[in-house]
Amino acid sequence: MDEQYLDLAEHFLRIENPKRALEELDKINQFSHTYWYLRAWANYKLKNFQQAKEFLLKALEDNPDDLQILYLLTQSERQLGNLKSAEQHISKLIELYPEHASTRELYAIIMMKLNRHSAMKKAFAEAKRLRGESQNNLLNATTASMRGKLKEAIGSIEQALLDRPEDHLAHNLAAKYYQQNWQYGKALKHAIYALRLEPSEPSYQKHVRRLKVLNNPIHKPFAQIIYLNKSYRYMPVIILASIFTIIFLYGIFTNNSVISVTALSIAINIFISFVAYGFASFIIATIYQVIKKTSL
Repeated sequence: MDEQYLDLAEHFLRIENPKRALEELDKINQFSHTYWYLRAWANYKLKNFQQAKEFLLKALEDNPDDLQILYLLTQSERQLGNLKSAEQHISKLIELYPEHASTRELYAIIMMKLNRHSAMKKAFAEAKRLRGESQNNLLNATTASMRGKLKEAIGSIEQALLDRPEDHLAHNLAAKYYQQNWQYGKALKHAIYALRLEPSEPSYQKHVRRLKVLNNPIHKPFAQIIYLNKSYRYMPVIILASIFTIIFLYGIFTNNSVISVTALSIAINIFISFVAYGFASFIIATIYQVIKKTSL
């Protein structure tokens, strides 16, 4: 009878109904490592990551080298922010299952979180090799972004999405690069898709909320002011700062304090106005987004 409940619980988990899965698991009398794993999986889907971790540790007692248990434990540690523990578990997985591509990809994600870019690139490249994919567009995009070549990064990530349209990591990176390029509409689209593919990822949820504010019509004009030309980031600000610096220095060298003080005063007022407008537009856009959400 317990086997029947385990099968039903797994079925409900696969159709994204973790609460019903837990109801089936509550009917079981004998606790095997499969029972603890399914209970952990259900809690993970419900975002109870600490509870999931505790159940997975119980599952490991009977089956310490299980691929699924260790993989979900790594994910749970990552969600809890325990990156060092996550690294230990995923390193063990790689030793046990060196030909498992998804394990390499998860290792790369953890390395990205730890800012170990060299290890991240190596892991992504190895995952691509194991999958038999000739061009590592995801790795190319990440590398181009680190070199400051945003257009190249966007091109590579778009190609990566053509190859793997259901890859939540690729959509998340696309959202990040489009946001850096001030294309908030496209960034929001990819951020929402990444969240849809991986709904339990807290960073995706935060990214969507922030992009909804940045993409708001109230806040958009602020973005356009400081980025009039997408080819030259912050160029209007740099030009204004340069002009007033030249005028200020001219006043000093010609002993004309009026020119110097006037130039400095105008520059400070523009800067304060600029910051105040940006802050105010962001606050108003946030309030607007909250009101819009609560009215739905």
